[in-house]
Amino acid sequence: MEVFSQKEMLLDQEWQDFLESIAGQAAIAIDNASLFDDLQRSNVELKLAYDATIEGWSRALDLRDRETEGHTKRVTEMTERLAQAMNVSDADLVHIRRGALLHRYR
Repeated sequence: MEVFSQKEMLLDQEWQDFLESIAGQAAIAIDNASLFDDLQRSNVELKLAYDATIEGWSRALDLRDRETEGHTKRVTEMTERLAQAMNVSDADLVHIRRGALLHRYR
């Protein structure tokens, strides 16, 4: 950490302690921001993996029964369109989509 002054300053112990405290707080803030970014990135990756797993299960069910192949995809698309027409929030739409993908599981 550097401190600039237009005139010469003699820093006593109290000033040095104060500046060390500010530097320590800045280091903690930077570390917290980094941890938060990592947590957000992990959260996004987890959601993507969760959705990919659900979609995989849905495709597996459709492949098992050739007569209804594509059924889940059609139901999911219609359900999403209906929910959007009802002005369902994006946060709720995610859960509705997941439910539509899994509607054949018993």
